[in-house]
Amino acid sequence: MANDFGEGTSTQPALRSAFQVLMASATQKKLVPEKQVNKNLKTQLENSIIDWLKYNKLGWSQQSVATLGKEFVNIISGVLWYLDGHHETLKERAHPVPAMFAKFNGFNKPETHKHHKRESNNLTSSLLLEKSSALFRLCGSTYLRDKSPSPWVPVKENLLRLADNLRLHSEYLDRQNNTMTMEHKRKVRRTDEYEWEVYSRKQIWPALKAQYGALHDCLLNASAYTPLFLNDFAPTDARRRYEFINGLVFPFKTVRFSYTSCREHLHFVWKFNDDDSETFLLQKNDEVSNALKADFPKYFTRSMRRTFLDTFGRVSAVNPALLRNMFKTLTGDVSSAANTHEAEIDARLAQFIDDEDETLVWDLRVNNGRPETYLPFLERCQQYLASCVETSVSDRRHDDVIEGEVVTHMATALNATDFYDQVIKTCPPDIAIPSLQWLRWQFWPRRPGSAASKRYTGRIRVKYMIMARQMRENHIDQYYASAMFRYQKEFCVRFHNYTSLICQDDKHTIKVGEPGLPVSAVERGKQVLVAKDQTFEVADHDFTKFSLSPSVSFKVEIPDSMMGSFYRGVVYVGLKENAFEASSCLRHLAEYSATVPRDNPIECHYHDGGPDHNVRHMRNKLANIAYFLDRNLDALSSVQTPHKHSWKNPAERCMSILNIGLQGVGLMRQKTASCEDKLKNAGNLGAIRNLESILPQIRQEVLDAVQPVKDLLGDVFSRLKLKDEPLRPFQAASRDDISALAQTLTRIDPDFDASVLTDSKKTVKPGRLILDFIKKHCLERHYMFSIKRCGDADCVCGKPSLPEEIFHDLHHLPDPTASPTEADKYMNFQEIYGKKHTDEELFLPSKIHRRGEKNHGMPFPPSSQYAKNTKSVIQCDECQRWRCLYSKKALKRDDRDQLQREMDTLIYSCGTSFSDLDELPDDSVLNRVFMSKKLTCMSPMEIPYYASFPEEPLCFECGTDDNLCDYDAKKNYPLCEGCRAAGKTFNERRTKAFAARETGGH
Repeated sequence: MANDFGEGTSTQPALRSAFQVLMASATQKKLVPEKQVNKNLKTQLENSIIDWLKYNKLGWSQQSVATLGKEFVNIISGVLWYLDGHHETLKERAHPVPAMFAKFNGFNKPETHKHHKRESNNLTSSLLLEKSSALFRLCGSTYLRDKSPSPWVPVKENLLRLADNLRLHSEYLDRQNNTMTMEHKRKVRRTDEYEWEVYSRKQIWPALKAQYGALHDCLLNASAYTPLFLNDFAPTDARRRYEFINGLVFPFKTVRFSYTSCREHLHFVWKFNDDDSETFLLQKNDEVSNALKADFPKYFTRSMRRTFLDTFGRVSAVNPALLRNMFKTLTGDVSSAANTHEAEIDARLAQFIDDEDETLVWDLRVNNGRPETYLPFLERCQQYLASCVETSVSDRRHDDVIEGEVVTHMATALNATDFYDQVIKTCPPDIAIPSLQWLRWQFWPRRPGSAASKRYTGRIRVKYMIMARQMRENHIDQYYASAMFRYQKEFCVRFHNYTSLICQDDKHTIKVGEPGLPVSAVERGKQVLVAKDQTFEVADHDFTKFSLSPSVSFKVEIPDSMMGSFYRGVVYVGLKENAFEASSCLRHLAEYSATVPRDNPIECHYHDGGPDHNVRHMRNKLANIAYFLDRNLDALSSVQTPHKHSWKNPAERCMSILNIGLQGVGLMRQKTASCEDKLKNAGNLGAIRNLESILPQIRQEVLDAVQPVKDLLGDVFSRLKLKDEPLRPFQAASRDDISALAQTLTRIDPDFDASVLTDSKKTVKPGRLILDFIKKHCLERHYMFSIKRCGDADCVCGKPSLPEEIFHDLHHLPDPTASPTEADKYMNFQEIYGKKHTDEELFLPSKIHRRGEKNHGMPFPPSSQYAKNTKSVIQCDECQRWRCLYSKKALKRDDRDQLQREMDTLIYSCGTSFSDLDELPDDSVLNRVFMSKKLTCMSPMEIPYYASFPEEPLCFECGTDDNLCDYDAKKNYPLCEGCRAAGKTFNERRTKAFAARETGGH
């Protein structure tokens, strides 16, 4: 064929060499399968794999992407979907998922699937082998057989590693299944295995004493053949626990008995006497071991349980779940259920059996119980609600009430148990009384839309509401103070026949509303009962003029050893009006004298470090000395917690019991006889106290106005119990009681003015005789103040009442001393008790680290200008130094008033700030006011204080205004005589140097 130019052309395409074909294929663009719409989590996994291929520049040609590419994605996604959620299991069995594919986890979530739950272990041998084979076949594909430098080489290596790990795990499951199948076919239970070992007496070196000291101390206090559970003393780590058991040594002859037929071996030890014969030893060991065996867990095989079910299931129509429960109850079997579903059913059945109501299942489902039996009782409940829902309030911040449902907190019934008891008192003898649990299920559900709501019938229009608020903060001395408290407890155990331990704490103030305006007794707390479909209006305000402070004195029943409980005893509760019955150390001690019996000549007190208990305050030291003399004690030790660590106080445990009584209670005072007009203009407690100077009768009238509130709460508290021991209310100490106790100090110094202890405005300056008494009889420490008789019968402290040998062994509590063998631990009480005290506490962390390492924690520097914007200071409850408050902008008058009201309710300690408080409202002034968090109780006064309050000089070192030395205010900061005598010198003021500007003509 010829073209227009007369040249011949061919219709055959040009032939390419093999090299050209390979080059064209190599340069062809790599494609991946198209992503799908995310319909479910499985599709998301597939799309993630496609994104991973794109990121790593992996793909196929246009001709093979629809076949080979789709096959690759389907196989990989299927394997990873099956393994999702089991990566940790495979890793523990040394068959991990390679790191390349470990990222594809968290897609398979069976809990989100309807009617589907993951079994406890749903990896099966057959499916693992199937997935492994699919991966091996995939690795045989042509594009995966390419040699390096193909990008598929690392992918193939990881696929082969994953396939091999799945094969190995499949073989492991086969072996486990075979073993369990043989075990399930067993007709008899495995024989219990026991181990015995007798230890002879050995010398204990210091390193071993540090490791086994606690165990040796408990064995020493225990009687012969009294077993101790060794697991409680062993470390939790398996390796360290093994070494602990194998390395056991004892300073006396001991027997170890071990039970090894359960997952966690149980070890017991007890000591025996040196002169016991071998026959007597064997007899006593058998008695002890037989008593222990009765409580050991019992395990039965599935074959034994199946035989029981088959035998009794054929002759009765009893549900299999009930038969399983019968088998466990009769045999004590603690074996696990066969699968997850069986475990859930058994748990539900156990709940119904525990509720002691055979028709409870039907009753919960259809809200149709047994009206013909308990209808009269339910009617009594409704009558009680109608007649006894008194003045009550609802926390206005609470937002869990269902929309459209009106509720009222019930002030009379404390909880379900108390509600049950109160209704029973109104019932005649012929009314059938249901169980307490049955009554609980008749309440209205707290959340009707939840799954748990079907448990409630709603026949009683009562529901639960929940509120809570807590705060806890670390302290540099927290472990040191904990060691001090432990020493005090061990001291009490050592002298438990002669010692009383009293723990004291004041609960947060209880608000008392004005006449006609009741407020909630507490803002947050435990579940409370409320009545449904009732409305109650309450004043929408937070600040009240009057409040009460419950004081709890917990006289502990001291156990015989440190293994016993320090949370048993008698609880005394008193209520004090905060304006005219403010808490003070002297008031607390006067109430002890009038309320707590003097049973023993030694008393130990434990409390928080607030201003009414701080053992470093001279006022509190003198109050303790007066109490010591008045009670005729041989020894008195007063130990305090660090700031914000009152939760360590056993008395704090009683606060949750008081919360039960305070929930849902609305309080308001009565009108005073003649002072209402003046009280309306008093904005805070200080203003109310100042009114006494012009209205002497206001004190008694205010106390009379709040007395009905005290009587109401006293009745509520008397119905509460701590371990079956009723709480015992008491009245606050009067002025005469406090003055009489303070007057006791005149036995030491007849010229002492006792009024300085009752009037907080007066400065306490003890004379030489009292200071000599403190030096001779007392030990002063940062967290402890101790007093002890000297033994001289002619001394003012009196003759000891303890037996001579006991008094000879009586010493002050030791200082916590760092252990020489273990870091970050303190020595045992027995090692240092009775040793001579040093002049200072050598291991007190806050003294070692005298300067805080934190930044000031403020959004701006703590300068004098920002301090002048607030013109306010706050006093530390521990060191009594005044600390400056800072603000970016000047506070208005309303803001300053609000700030003052807020500070009246706070307890401050150096190093904290308002940001540590929980749930501050957005409009609170505390969000705009700051203090330096760099301060500690060892820090001197802040320099901005002297620019903000130049007319009120305070000692730069200790913050006192007493006995200031003469100084040049332009050059130095103030210094008191006491600090100067201690070796302190004047601190020079920093002055700014200004250079005169040179001026000249031109």
